[in-house]
Amino acid sequence: MIDAGAILACVLGPLWVLQILFAAKVFWSRKNHDSIKYRSPGLTLVALCTLCILGAMFIVRLSHAYDFPCFLVLWFTQLGYPIIYLCILGRSLRFLFLYRLSEAKLAAALNTRVKPRIFKRSEVIGGNIKKRSSEDSGLELQNLTYASDTSFPSTTFPLEENWYYKHRRILGSNVMGTLIGIIILVHIIILMVVQVVSPRFSVIPMANKDCMVGWEWIPHRFFVAFYTVLIILLILMLRTVSDAYGIRRELIIMCSISTTIDIFLIIFFSVPAMQAVDPEIFSLAIALFPIAVFYYYMVLNPTLETFGFTSVFQALGCRSPQLILTSSMESFEILLRTPSLFEQFKLFAVKDFTVENVLFYEHCCRIHELASNSSSFVEELQEMYSTFIANDSRFMVNLNGTTLRKLKRMFAEGRFEENMYDDAQREVKDLMFRNTYPRYLQTRRNNNLRWDTVAEP
Repeated sequence: MIDAGAILACVLGPLWVLQILFAAKVFWSRKNHDSIKYRSPGLTLVALCTLCILGAMFIVRLSHAYDFPCFLVLWFTQLGYPIIYLCILGRSLRFLFLYRLSEAKLAAALNTRVKPRIFKRSEVIGGNIKKRSSEDSGLELQNLTYASDTSFPSTTFPLEENWYYKHRRILGSNVMGTLIGIIILVHIIILMVVQVVSPRFSVIPMANKDCMVGWEWIPHRFFVAFYTVLIILLILMLRTVSDAYGIRRELIIMCSISTTIDIFLIIFFSVPAMQAVDPEIFSLAIALFPIAVFYYYMVLNPTLETFGFTSVFQALGCRSPQLILTSSMESFEILLRTPSLFEQFKLFAVKDFTVENVLFYEHCCRIHELASNSSSFVEELQEMYSTFIANDSRFMVNLNGTTLRKLKRMFAEGRFEENMYDDAQREVKDLMFRNTYPRYLQTRRNNNLRWDTVAEP
């Protein structure tokens, strides 16, 4: 008699592995895109490989036609889930650091000796901004009141005194990779002890029945609960964070679903009355749901965003990507010349982790406003170099090699000229227009604010 489960496993298993391998290839090839690089692509790829193994195991075990050793179930499950949780924790921690560092940079810039750009009245689109209503004006200007935003520091400190800046090495792959490696090693040691003590999970003789029950799963349930609490605490630390990429929203969704499923499974395996249903099939079917959710939010959705799609439904519906919402350079110029809109754009750059570019552009504009015979002119140029260009500078901007070498050569030769930063300013302006500005417009429109009409003269 043909086993329908076996046929399903033979079809779904290879399809699951092949599409994950393809998604991993595309994801990694676009790892330098903003939608991916701020989601810790290395940790995400490790989590993706683990999801691939767990998903394949669960699909195969849904069919009774195949004998799957219990010791492999023990190792794949009790080692796989901690790896996924550690990757989520690592991504959350890195995201928190990136946001707080971006915030601290803007706060420090407001308190630095180099003053913000001073707008001339003639630059403000005829001296005023057309307002459609008092309500819209309030919506447009509400983010400019720093004290009302609990996520923005009410007191400014030098960047070097910021805790996140002083401990920014935690973001490095060496520190985070070493820490995760040590924790995984602890899990491996515990699994080796469990396998040695438990005869049901020994390699020889090999058991393949009742793999999901027994005292051997107590450490796993403890660690699941422990990691869930850590993720919830980290989410609470992110409660005042609002990023431009939806990372916090994705973390909350993944945390909520995983917590709900984990609590249900712990109760299911702890209450004998609930095991009237086959625990093998039921638990496997339930476990596939969070795996699919993790896969979508950690890999699939960010990859689609790099192609301009906001969701998989938009991609399947063959709708035009969101990049068509990007306005013209003329509109961007209006934003740069309008004080209130420029300040909003600067605050949005904190959420976008690109505040360095906006601050650099702002300071370049100030340089041109200073008289060349000013006594502090050369000092201002030197300050800009040490703040934005020099190695390990506080607000280092990402310039191409030619521009960077030119500036370093001029600095080494002691040549400080009024137009020395012009090429860098044009380059940074182009980066803001192509990267930060489209996301700013998208956010404005998602909030039902018609930016174009607000910015009209």
